[in-house]
Amino acid sequence: MKSDHRHELKTNELADWLAHFPEWLKENRMMLVGGAVVIVVAAGVYFRLFYQKSVVSARAQSRLTSLVTQLPSQKGAIPGRCRRGRTSRTCCSTLRGI
Repeated sequence: MKSDHRHELKTNELADWLAHFPEWLKENRMMLVGGAVVIVVAAGVYFRLFYQKSVVSARAQSRLTSLVTQLPSQKGAIPGRCRRGRTSRTCCSTLRGI
């Protein structure tokens, strides 16, 4: 075995990488900062869109639940209004079709 090859085998790659890490960090500082900024902005945009969609969905579901719970009481009130003449003719004609 040649001495260069033996020396190469003895060299610990992790120790070598750790020894040169501060140099590499200085050389690539702007790239790392730029990458971190892109990741933070992307996460913020994703969170904002997801949160906004979730809030709109929850509000719509709440509104639907509210309307569905009011339906039985409103269903009984409309024919009474039609008989007393408080609603328009279209309302009464629509109810007759039901």
